[in-house]
Amino acid sequence: MLTPIDIPVIAPALGTPSRVGLGRCLGVVLLAGVLSSGCRTQDPEEAFAGSVDVPRVTQLCREAFRVGREATFWARRDLEFGSYQPTWSDWEVVIYLDRLTWQIPWVRRTAGKNPATPRGASQPSYDAVAFDAMMIRARYRPASFQRSTNARIERLLGLIDEIASYYQLSKPETSSPPDGGSAQPREVLRN
Repeated sequence: MLTPIDIPVIAPALGTPSRVGLGRCLGVVLLAGVLSSGCRTQDPEEAFAGSVDVPRVTQLCREAFRVGREATFWARRDLEFGSYQPTWSDWEVVIYLDRLTWQIPWVRRTAGKNPATPRGASQPSYDAVAFDAMMIRARYRPASFQRSTNARIERLLGLIDEIASYYQLSKPETSSPPDGGSAQPREVLRN
């Protein structure tokens, strides 16, 4: 009769660290197989609602940069030499105007450098611009600035809104029930 010492060892017994590592590898392989089996990667341009007009976006970005520089200069001047004490929110408008002015050219640059997917590539740049525009709208008080400065700020925000129309996402498709009826629950009448 053979004793355990006499039995030749073909493979060493798997210790706990080896089993955990092997389990992780198998898990990763299975997950990769599931993900690659039937998934279709969506084209970055398919996520947006309409078509893109890159020359128009470029023109809008250039004009927004020009108007933004003027608005920032005059807003800062209005607050420095105004007849009242400006609030912190007034100064934040100037800060966000300056940030927006220097971030808007990146939308144009990234859209121009990626002709195959201009919106997908410039989406992060546009998101930064949209955030700054939102912060300006939240803090902007027309009474704090001169009429000409207000016109420049309003023009800049209008240009940002026009650029935003090219970055609207398409609405997800809703599926209809298989019987062709509406997806709304039906009322049950009780007597």
